[in-house]
Amino acid sequence: MVGRNNPFAFQRHIAHIKPNLEKLDSVFLSYGLEAPTMLAQADRTATGIAQKAVTLTALKKFDFPAPPMNRQREFRIRVESIERMRKTAKNVVNRQQALFASLQHRAFRGEL
Repeated sequence: MVGRNNPFAFQRHIAHIKPNLEKLDSVFLSYGLEAPTMLAQADRTATGIAQKAVTLTALKKFDFPAPPMNRQREFRIRVESIERMRKTAKNVVNRQQALFASLQHRAFRGEL
């Protein structure tokens, strides 16, 4: 998913999907496209040998189940909450690794 202010570039065989935000939440769509049922549809419709591709015609025919918007927004809120927790956990792990490296350094220098 690309944010509004994030510059990006892509080459051919990439679809730029812009959902109607009154009917489909972009976070819900992003995660939904990674669901096993959607990946199975992509596998079934992909064409090509060396580099398979799903055509826009095939993509338009995908069966994408979308719940009501209030449920999609609830999904977005939960995903954003989990992402914040992940970021916090990653920061904690990074700090612990730095402290452990410092402790090792001091131990090998005989300072403990």
